Amino acid sequence: MARGPRAPARPALPASVVVPGHGAPTDRDAVAAQHDDVARVAATIGELAGRGVPASAALATGDWPYPLAALEHAVRRGYAHLPPGAVRLPLA
Repeated sequence: MARGPRAPARPALPASVVVPGHGAPTDRDAVAAQHDDVARVAATIGELAGRGVPASAALATGDWPYPLAALEHAVRRGYAHLPPGAVRLPLA
């Protein structure tokens, strides 16, 4: 089975308040959790594409950390950014 894109290692952050570019100030644990969720989205897109699941069926097929309506754009863009050959034809 083809492997999805590897997410970069989570950066080490000191225990402090994080002020994002938008939204309320938060803490290291919240930033780490969001990083993990975004990495999971990227890995799921790569894994589904490698199995031959088309972008149009990815939301119904994957196990996603966010509501599906919030991921439509991300999945389309994720598939568009995969390297040539990463999207396989279904073998069913």
